[in-house]
Amino acid sequence: MTLETLKTNGKKLVEITFDDILEYDRNHCKDMTPVECKAIGWLEEQNSSFVRIAWLKETNEEPYVGLAIPQGCVKLIQEVGHHE
Repeated sequence: MTLETLKTNGKKLVEITFDDILEYDRNHCKDMTPVECKAIGWLEEQNSSFVRIAWLKETNEEPYVGLAIPQGCVKLIQEVGHHE
């Protein structure tokens, strides 16, 4: 399977590495650091505030399950199949 076959309506399939701030609560543990997570999906939107991906789509339909990640939490975005 090539990257071209993984694109849907011109959208790139990406892997995003990010810090999950919802799992970061220093009230319970003073030495806690944010949990690093990875998510894979089609890049739907990226702006100065957030990155939005979709990981569930119907054929020729709009995405309906996905994730919006605040830009401040994003560590890395890379196309699937193009890992460094």
